[in-house]
Amino acid sequence: MLGTEAGFIKHGIDPQEAALRGGVLDHAEEPPEHQGRLFPVEASTGASAMPVESVRGSWDAYYANIVEAIEGKGPLAVTAEQAREVVRVLVAATQAANEHRVIEGSWGAG
Repeated sequence: MLGTEAGFIKHGIDPQEAALRGGVLDHAEEPPEHQGRLFPVEASTGASAMPVESVRGSWDAYYANIVEAIEGKGPLAVTAEQAREVVRVLVAATQAANEHRVIEGSWGAG
């Protein structure tokens, strides 16, 4: 991803994929070489790439929250509107990559 002040590069897939197939989701660990890196856009600032530690995901908690909401035991942690916005950003990112251009949207314009 490239923003107005920095770029972010992340490699690898979510380690929960393999852990889920192995039946032990709680054992999902991301290898250090898949850690994200934040790069300043302006090379003249002298700032170097900074490692960005991944936030550990929790698919099971997400789906447990949906069950709780359906049962009336609490609000959704992620609303349909929030999920729609994520999809809009992913679609725009794909379009930007395919067309090699900036896609502006409600998430912030360049």
